[in-house]
Amino acid sequence: MASPPNPVFFAAIARRRIKLHLAQLSFGEGGIETTAYVLGFLNAAGGTVGYVKSGSIPSIVAGCSVGALYALGGYRLQSRASYGVELSLLASIVLAGVSVPNAIRTQKPVPIGLSVLSVYGLYVFGTALQNRR
Repeated sequence: MASPPNPVFFAAIARRRIKLHLAQLSFGEGGIETTAYVLGFLNAAGGTVGYVKSGSIPSIVAGCSVGALYALGGYRLQSRASYGVELSLLASIVLAGVSVPNAIRTQKPVPIGLSVLSVYGLYVFGTALQNRR
């Protein structure tokens, strides 16, 4: 009589598949610098839209500042210069530090969306930094 399948073995396979899918999602063909550029564009565009809709100067300043950090990190990654991952991770930390408490407090869609972007950036750039060391 054959022994039953080992659930630990199947859980390990599932974890490896999830990690593989996440790695393909974040580092696909464009590379990690593409992720930084996209996050930079989304933040700058979001800050601009916030300014146009409500005249909020903090929105455009914060959105463009965090977007510029992401873009600078992406440029440094693309040109193989130092501190590209660190700059992008810093942008994610700053964004998370502002948006996550706002999302918890207000439960509005914009802070929640920014929180999701920041957590995604923390994962992508934190993983890249950890794999590099």
